[in-house]
Amino acid sequence: MKQEITLRYTKDNGYSYDTIFSVDDEKKTICLSDGDNDSSAGDLEEWDFVNYEDIPKVTELLKTLYSEKSTDTFSKKQKEFYNQIENADVKALFPLIVNYCEKENGSMHSFRELLDENKIKNDYSAYRSGSWD
Repeated sequence: MKQEITLRYTKDNGYSYDTIFSVDDEKKTICLSDGDNDSSAGDLEEWDFVNYEDIPKVTELLKTLYSEKSTDTFSKKQKEFYNQIENADVKALFPLIVNYCEKENGSMHSFRELLDENKIKNDYSAYRSGSWD
């Protein structure tokens, strides 16, 4: 089963930007993705995948950098998403990812850099659609 939730959405100066967290139990991956939705050069979408086996490393890393968001402070959508997570490692990671994305203004790009700097295996890909002109 694949689930996803938007954890950060901003709209400034006519541009919008989102950060989405997804869980794919079938592929055994999580993904943090984001995109510039209104770019004049076309939408840039980026994805960074982490395999389930590497999630404990990500959790430990984020625990050293960010506080864990209490599930009591989750929005209704976040609580519903959290309650549907079946994998224990993903469930432990989710409150940290929420805090990372919301309070620390975390994006997929900074997430990828953080994992690369700490030698945690991840798989990055990107796509830019055509120009809006």
